[in-house]
Amino acid sequence: MGGMMMCSERESFAQRVRRLRTEHGLSLADLAKQVGIDRTYISKFERGVAQPPEHAIVVRLARALNVPVDYLDDLVEKPSKAELRQRVANLETQVTALREAMNNADWYLTQARRRLLDVVNTVDLDGYAEVELDKAAGDIEMAQRSMNKASTADRADAGEG
Repeated sequence: MGGMMMCSERESFAQRVRRLRTEHGLSLADLAKQVGIDRTYISKFERGVAQPPEHAIVVRLARALNVPVDYLDDLVEKPSKAELRQRVANLETQVTALREAMNNADWYLTQARRRLLDVVNTVDLDGYAEVELDKAAGDIEMAQRSMNKASTADRADAGEG
């Protein structure tokens, strides 16, 4: 039976993907490997627990299931202009936060580099070098924390956290 059977009632994206996958004799793991995504994600959108994937993944699913992209993509609800504007605003907020974190990290890294150069250029390396090296290590740690904090916030905003 062909992958593009006509149904009397309209299938959902989830139903269509599951039907095509089973018609092709593919397990979740098989399809996931072909598409390059996690099998649990496919399971979630097949069960309707997760939203259908973004267009790029729909394209890869269509290829793996040997159907035209439109055969799957037509079932994916497209976001409204208001939703797209909100997504743009959210991404702009994330960019601003990341830029701020990068500036903070840059300041700490500049401090660390200055301290390291001070140590290298100091003739008297008694206790001064050890203190400055500890401060440089602290500056580097603060830079890492700044970037990790921004990265964690970015993942949370994207729904991954």
